[in-house]
Amino acid sequence: MIEVFLESLEFYGYHGVPDAERSVGHRYSVDISLGVDSQAETTDSVSDTADYGKIGAELVRFGENQQYRTIEKLASEMARLVLDSNPKVTRVRLSIRKLLPPAPIIARAAGVTLELHR
Repeated sequence: MIEVFLESLEFYGYHGVPDAERSVGHRYSVDISLGVDSQAETTDSVSDTADYGKIGAELVRFGENQQYRTIEKLASEMARLVLDSNPKVTRVRLSIRKLLPPAPIIARAAGVTLELHR
């Protein structure tokens, strides 16, 4: 088993509980770690592993084009997308942060982490 990861993948999305947040949008950051049934360490072929460039682009597109009220739902749907579209991926651990969240507190980020298995 190989672990493939991306750190601090950013996108601008329209998620949040208040209608205004889903209208104005916000910056998000994603860290993702994938358990991969890989042979690339032997074959040196990207087709034998998870293509992190392709997966990153899919996550950015998804985050920019969908809308959810909760960050939990967004994280769950992103993780499910990765599992469903990448047969070599057996585990997804995904953390998503809303950067400088609009709340009555001062915080660099707010977010969730979840893990899904095939």
